[in-house]
Amino acid sequence: MKRYSLCLLLIVFLTPSIAFASWWNPFSWFKKQVVQPPVVQVSVPTTNSVNDKKVEKEKVVLKKEKQDTKSTSKQITPTKPTTLTTPSSSAGGGASPGVMVGPCPIVGPCTAPPVIIDNSTSSQVLPVNAGCDSGNKFSSITGKSCNDTILVIPSITPITPPAIITRKRQTPTPTPTPPLTYKELHCPKITMIKDSLGNVGNYPFQGFGIRGGFAKGTVNSITLEITATDPQGLPVYFTHDTPADWSSESGWKVFSLENTFTLDVSNSSTGVHIVTIGIDNQDDFNCVQPGDVDARRQLEYSVYLIP
Repeated sequence: MKRYSLCLLLIVFLTPSIAFASWWNPFSWFKKQVVQPPVVQVSVPTTNSVNDKKVEKEKVVLKKEKQDTKSTSKQITPTKPTTLTTPSSSAGGGASPGVMVGPCPIVGPCTAPPVIIDNSTSSQVLPVNAGCDSGNKFSSITGKSCNDTILVIPSITPITPPAIITRKRQTPTPTPTPPLTYKELHCPKITMIKDSLGNVGNYPFQGFGIRGGFAKGTVNSITLEITATDPQGLPVYFTHDTPADWSSESGWKVFSLENTFTLDVSNSSTGVHIVTIGIDNQDDFNCVQPGDVDARRQLEYSVYLIP
């Protein structure tokens, strides 16, 4: 009976330990164990932790600087503290209370003490490299790298002016002149008439070729000079006709290559006198009617009495 009771006790105490054991799994006895790679956790530093380390380094540097200044304070005469005012961007245009900088010795190295900034207004603008004195790598105020706070002046690339292109001035092409008609080709024309009294008439004439006048008894003769051209270059012959009380060496239809005539006006009566000038190139074409000459022009002279 004792044997059975001992066996029963062993079964009662051993069976649960075997059943709940991690190795008591008949299905996993013949399987290969899968080895999982170890997981390595890397702690990523945050910006706050980096800034805290920078601030701690700055505090250590500042403590060393304070100890150096205390040792040399007996030999250096301090100067008055200066106040750096920072401009305010408010509408009134006033200045903020400013930034206080400690005394700087006249002799020896000048180390800047901690900068005290009044944050009473939110419109203060910190100077460039604030808290980056004594060759610090990180600003003791903002915690940023001093290299990032350096004012960088952008390089200005010179602007090259555009090249000036000179173009030759194009002369307008002359419009072609139409060819001469048959009449224009065979008809000469009078271009200028002038007399010894100083009267001049030029082509194109408006009415009379010349209009002049003189007092009776003051002028004895008048000399006329006629200029004419022919399109074909043919010689031009001249003729003239005078009033009854005026006389000349030749008369009408007496052609001559001489283009000057002298008229005797010593016996002229008072009133208006008409002198006719004619030209002809002696070809077979008649330019005007009647066809005695190719072109003619009349001159008007007024003779009056002296009061």
